[in-house]
Amino acid sequence: MDEFTPYEIALLCGGPTRAAQCALLTLYEGRRVRVSRGTRRVTVVKREADDKIQAALLQEVPDTGFQLGYVLDAVAESDEVAAVAGGLLERGLLRRGFRGRLRATRQGRRTRRRLRADAESGAPSGLGALKDTAPDAVTRLAALGTAAVEDAKLR
Repeated sequence: MDEFTPYEIALLCGGPTRAAQCALLTLYEGRRVRVSRGTRRVTVVKREADDKIQAALLQEVPDTGFQLGYVLDAVAESDEVAAVAGGLLERGLLRRGFRGRLRATRQGRRTRRRLRADAESGAPSGLGALKDTAPDAVTRLAALGTAAVEDAKLR
């Protein structure tokens, strides 16, 4: 069975914006960023990143903070997310569709269904390898989307 990072799962199941959301959730859970409930403004508490996508997100946010939507859009269009997508293109799970938009191949759709089913059921078979590398909330967000986030403030 192939192992996938949370960012790869996010790209397969929801696209580049979901990959940016995964980076934001990881930083939020690590108390490195804050998201204002009322203004939806992202502010950085600590500029420490575990990977390139988190670093891209932290780089997009100035010291005064920035609107959540703009941050997610900028990270989704970043070279770091494109590099992860390039790996999925090489593996034959994604292809370029109309106007360069990423689309899942037949194998990618099969993989996406399996990952979603495993995340919904909580089965260790599909996501067991990920539990060591990523928090469960991030992998559920990657596979199922924002509805899977338990914290209503972040949803």
